[in-house]
Amino acid sequence: MDRAPYHLRPGCVKYTPTAGRQYDVLDPPKWSFQESERGRAGTGGCHILPHSIRSVSHHGCGPVKRFGRGIAQLQFQALPMDPLEYLLTFPAARRAVWRRFYPYFTRKMRGKDVVFLNYAFETSPPLGIALDRTDEPDRAWIQLYHHVASQDDLAGREVLEVSCGHGGGASWVMRTMKPARYTAVDLNLEGIQFCQQRHALPGLVFRQGDAQALPFTDASFDVVINVEASHCYPDFPGFLREVARVLKPGGCFLYADLRFHYQYYQWIQDVETAPLVVERTRDITDEVCRGMRCNAARFEGLVRDTLPWWLRRTMRGILGVPGYVLHEKMRTGKMVYRSWLLRKPASTS
Repeated sequence: MDRAPYHLRPGCVKYTPTAGRQYDVLDPPKWSFQESERGRAGTGGCHILPHSIRSVSHHGCGPVKRFGRGIAQLQFQALPMDPLEYLLTFPAARRAVWRRFYPYFTRKMRGKDVVFLNYAFETSPPLGIALDRTDEPDRAWIQLYHHVASQDDLAGREVLEVSCGHGGGASWVMRTMKPARYTAVDLNLEGIQFCQQRHALPGLVFRQGDAQALPFTDASFDVVINVEASHCYPDFPGFLREVARVLKPGGCFLYADLRFHYQYYQWIQDVETAPLVVERTRDITDEVCRGMRCNAARFEGLVRDTLPWWLRRTMRGILGVPGYVLHEKMRTGKMVYRSWLLRKPASTS
C-alpha cells in the first residue's frame, strides 16, 4: 500500500510534532504503550501521540530514548536484529565501519564506472524524466537525486553536497539544474579522487570534508544537499547544526535518508528541533523499494564479479538487492525512507 504524505493508515501510530506535521509509524504490532496519569488519546482504534512523547525504548537495543516532557511512554517489543545492524546502533562503531567500508568499496569498483552509491527511486506509473542517452543506464539512481534536488530552484545558486559518494548525483545536478557553483564533499578521499577524474565540469568542485565539521565559513551556501548518508554519521544533530551554520539566511536544505523504525521517533525529533524549518516532507519508502528492484540485476552482477564469496551476502543486503536484509526491511515496514525540504530562517536584523 502506498503511503501519501501525512496519511494515517488504519492501525498506525501517528506522531504530531509542534508544527502539526504527522508521521506514520509502520508495523503497529511491534509497538506497545504505557499510559500516564493524564490518560490516553486516541480515536477509531488509532493511538494519537502528541509532541509530548516522553520516551521510546527498543528492548535489546540500548537505553530508553527520551524526547522531553510527555504524557505517554512508548515501548518496542523485542525485535530480531542481525549483528551488523546491532553494531551500527553505536555511533563510534558506525563511524569506524563506514570510514573503512567506502574506500574499500571504491577500490573494488575501480574500472566498473559505478558513479552512484545511493539507492534509487521509481514511481508507479514510472516517473519518466527526460535523460540524455549517456545517463539512461543510471535512471533509477538519478531519479532519487531529481526527487530531492528539484524541491527548490538551484539555477544560479551556490550549492553544497555533503557526502557525494562517487559524484554521479553532483554531475547530473550540475549539468541539468545549472547552479552557479556546486561544491561536493565526502570523507572518502579515494572516492573524491575518483570524482575529480570522472566528473570534470566547469563549476563543479570535489574536495574531502567531514560532515560533522564542514570546512567552510558561516553562511557560504544557498543550498545544501544530502542524499542517503546521514545514517552513517555519529552525531546527526551536530550535522544539522553544521548545515544551518554554512547556509545563508533563507537558504534551503534538501535531504533524504532512511532509518530503522525503532530509530524513527528520534530521527523526527532531531529534525524538528534543528535550527531549520521543515517546509515539506514525504515518505518515499515505496518508491525507493521500487527503484531497488530496477537496479537489482546490475548490483547482483557487481557483487558476483568483484567481491569475495564471504562478503557477497552482506553486500547484497547493504546494496538493497531484493530478497536480502535491507530491501526486505523496507518492504515489510521495518525501515522507513523520507525526503525533506528544510529552510534556514531569514535574518530578522
